[in-house]
Amino acid sequence: MNSKDKKPEIQEQEIVIDDVRETLIVALVEGELMGSVRLTYKDKRSASAHLMYVYQYYRRKGVGRLLIKACCELALDGGCETLGLLVSKTNKNAIGLYEACGLSFAYEYDDGMLLMIKNIQGGLE
Repeated sequence: MNSKDKKPEIQEQEIVIDDVRETLIVALVEGELMGSVRLTYKDKRSASAHLMYVYQYYRRKGVGRLLIKACCELALDGGCETLGLLVSKTNKNAIGLYEACGLSFAYEYDDGMLLMIKNIQGGLE
């Protein structure tokens, strides 16, 4: 089995600065970086996913879903009610991924960025 076909491992590294928790979440396979996302939250109401990136080879193979699921699990464990993120309205592939992960459109900003939100308080499914 090719190492690129193996199940990814999720690793997390958390830091806290001025009451803001930030966690870098990475997906690895045999030490090779597949993708990453940053999760931040200051209060227990909402967490935000930032700077999500999945390397081209690993796209459409479940890595993005795995990273969003890890964000939801960490936010829920931290007592958050929602997970939110911003995405360009022109990034149709990312929007499709986020919708498939249960995020919904909430607001469009003047610069073309969309706010998408998922309620995680009742569980992840």
